[in-house]
Amino acid sequence: MPTLDEKIDLFLWPFREEPFALNWEKRHERVETIFAKFFRAKLTISDEELEHRLKELDHVMTHEGVLHTVKQGDPRRTACTWSPEFLEKRPNLVEFDTIITGHLYGSKMFFKPSLAEVLAQIPDEYVMTLDAFSVTYHGMLPQPYSAHYAITTLYTER
Repeated sequence: MPTLDEKIDLFLWPFREEPFALNWEKRHERVETIFAKFFRAKLTISDEELEHRLKELDHVMTHEGVLHTVKQGDPRRTACTWSPEFLEKRPNLVEFDTIITGHLYGSKMFFKPSLAEVLAQIPDEYVMTLDAFSVTYHGMLPQPYSAHYAITTLYTER
């Protein structure tokens, strides 16, 4: 199994080529191609699939040193990491895996992933195995890409 650093390197690999070395038209084409391939496709999730994943997986965050389920807001329009309302403690969750997720932004200063963005990027084969997930900001893609990336931790119940 790859290490977290290897997963991050693999996620960032397509963005490493310096697009500024290209002329404007080629640079714009490359940015659009990468965004279409790595973000628009990955961030697309139907309402039915989103509803299914919301029923299967709980969003959790650490509060006072313990994982807690977080109250869900609008899964497409609300940032799942802002102003969390902590519900039940989840001390029996164990880490299953980590994945790197990409998140578009309107301002690079604000990391505001929606539940839909996160859930759309969890591999299909994991959904029925998992019980919860958490998402933690890890960095920004190099310019001119307007996106953050995060470490999304996937959990199962002990």
